Amino acid sequence: MGGFKLDKRALDKLAQSAVKDVVQDAQKQLDKVYHQHKGASVSVIEPALRRAMSSTSMQLDKAQLREWAQMIGDGNQIEFRTR
Repeated sequence: MGGFKLDKRALDKLAQSAVKDVVQDAQKQLDKVYHQHKGASVSVIEPALRRAMSSTSMQLDKAQLREWAQMIGDGNQIEFRTR
C-alpha cells in the first residue's frame, strides 16, 4: 500500500495562515459594527453584530454576542490578537 509523508511544518504554516485570514476578516466586521454602533443600546448592536459575524467563519453563542454588544455599546473596541 502506498503512503505519503506529512510535512508537519507546512501543515502548521497553512493552519496559521488560515487562522490569520479568519481573524482579519472578523476584525474588519467588528470594526464596522463598532464604528457604526458604538454607544448604542445592546438591543440595537446585537443583531448588527450577529449579521456581521455570520459573514465570517466565526460562530458566537448568544452570551458572547451580548457581551461584545455591551462592550461596543460602552464604547470599547474589540481587537483580536494573533501570535
